Amino acid sequence: MLNNIYQALESLGLTAQKRAIHIQFSNQDLNTQVFLQRIDGQH
Repeated sequence: MLNNIYQALESLGLTAQKRAIHIQFSNQDLNTQVFLQRIDGQH
């Protein structure tokens, strides 16, 4: 399932190397299961 989420984000141009994003799912079970990592970088 997470692979599908990553593919959807990549299709929007929101890869981990390009964007910092905050996501909150309407399904509360997903909110507690998804781990997001902070990545510092330069443009």
